[in-house]
Parts: sequence; structure tokens; C-alpha cells
Amino acid sequence: MALRDFLEERRQFSVAKLCALRENIQKANFPSDCAVVINGSFARGDATLESDVDYFVLHERSEDNLPELKTLIKEKMPEVIADAGLRSPSAGGAFAEAESLEQFLCNVGGTQDPNDKLTRRMLLMLEGDWLTNEALVNRARSELVNSVYIKDLNDHQLARFFLNDLVRYWRTIGVDFAFKTGEGSNPKPWGIRNLKLLFSRKLIYFSGILMAAETVQRTTACKKERLLELSRMTPIARVSEVCGAEADRLIDYYATFLQKMSNPDFRVLVESTKEDRLTHSQDFRALKDLGQHFSWELDRVLNARYGHRHPIHHALVF
Repeated sequence: MALRDFLEERRQFSVAKLCALRENIQKANFPSDCAVVINGSFARGDATLESDVDYFVLHERSEDNLPELKTLIKEKMPEVIADAGLRSPSAGGAFAEAESLEQFLCNVGGTQDPNDKLTRRMLLMLEGDWLTNEALVNRARSELVNSVYIKDLNDHQLARFFLNDLVRYWRTIGVDFAFKTGEGSNPKPWGIRNLKLLFSRKLIYFSGILMAAETVQRTTACKKERLLELSRMTPIARVSEVCGAEADRLIDYYATFLQKMSNPDFRVLVESTKEDRLTHSQDFRALKDLGQHFSWELDRVLNARYGHRHPIHHALVF
């Protein structure tokens, strides 16, 4: 199957499963003061049957009314996901958790801004979609941009607050990788997380860099509008919209990664792959090598889209 046909097949599959999840969750009578936000491959439009349904819940309710919501998350959401023939997210971490909209928007970068909160915030901007209460999800994203990421900036400035949060998120993923695959009480499979870091995590980071770069030489209102416009797209659509045909090769590299990961035999192989290079299969090593070419292509496209005098290059270093 041609790579672009494969990507379109993944997109259609993801959309169909999103529709099924929305129908199932509607029957669960989720409260109107809550919004279920979906992340991960289903939100990115590149899911397979092996993909988890990563989600979190934003709400506008008092502490007294939280037990009911937590019960819904613990008992109803697994049923909703299973009825769609899909898998719930792994226990712990940033997903299958509830956070008030007020908490979500405050203390960004402060002492009460742990990795889980950072993850939810960035994924809303980079790949978030709705399962319930689309209006609340859109409002959360809009308030994040308007009240946190972009305030009064000169026309020539880029959205550095957003970019700094993005870089912090990317570096946190890199630092956490070693812990989550080695030191934790329940280590994650090294091979599959390593490939995801090389491809899907890197793609969403790169697409976020484009979002920040696109805010240069615009009024404050236009910066907000552009950031919100791009945040509502999937990472692949965002890269294509900003970079056009210049991004064709990097998208083909990414499609090759997805195609390999959709092969059940290869996925089993990857899930059992350890850090020791001497044990790596030829197929795993080949995809790792492709990941390096993917990185080089991301760098080439960034420089092709934005000349060396563009402030995004300086901002990424300093």
C-alpha cells in the first residue's frame, strides 16, 4: 500500500473510532460541566487497533461534586472504551485524571506544575480533541492562549512563553524516558517507547515549533488567532499546512514508521526489545536509523521554511 494511502486509512480509522467513542460516552450521561479530552494517536488521526485511548477530564465543579466524576472515570470510561473495541490508557501518569479548568490555567511554571499537568496542557495544544463538551474544550484552549501564552507582544516577537513551555515538555519527555523504562516500579517497554520518542513525540514537538514560529510579525490578536487555528489541527495537518510540499519527505518517513508499527509481528518484536544494542534485530535497527533521517529532515524543513535570520532559531537556543 502506498504511504499516503496508508495514512488516509489510519485517518479514517481514527475518525470512525472517535465517532464510536462519542456515541458510547453520550449514553453514559457525562455531566455537562465536564469535558473529556482525547489525546494520543486517535486525536492525531494515526491510530491502530493496538493504540490506547489516552484521555483526561476538565471540569468546572466544586470539590464536593468530584467523587461522582471520579466514579465515572473509574467505572464508566473503561466500559465506553471497551465497547468501541479499544484499550484504556495505562494506569498512572497524566491520563484518566480529572482537573478543574481553574487549576489547568493557573500556576503554569510554578511550584504546583508537575509533569502530569504540563503533559495535559501541552497535549491539549498539540493534539487534543473532544469526546464530550466540545465548547468547553475550545474554551480551555482559547483561555490558555489568551491568558497564559500570549499577552501584549510587539508585532515582531514570537510567542516565547508557549515556545518555552513546549521546549520544557520536550526535554521532560527525554529526561523521563530513562526513568520510565528502567527505574520505575513498573518499567515500560524500552523498544516501543524509544521508537515513539524518535517519531511521534518528535513530530508533535516539531509541529509545536511551527506554531510558535508562525506568530512572528503579527499583531497580538493575529498571533492568538494563528496559534488557535494551528492548535485545532492534527500534527500532520499542521505540518502540511505550514510547510506545504516541502514536508512531503518527512511525512513519508513518519508514515513508514506507522506502517511498521501497525504490523502485529513487528510490534511484538519491538515490545520485547531491550536497551542492549547487541540484542536489537535488523528490522528494529533499520527503523531506528530511519528515525535519524527523520530528524535530519525535520531540521532541513525548519530551515527551508524559516531563513537563518528568523527569530525561531535564536529562541530555540537562547
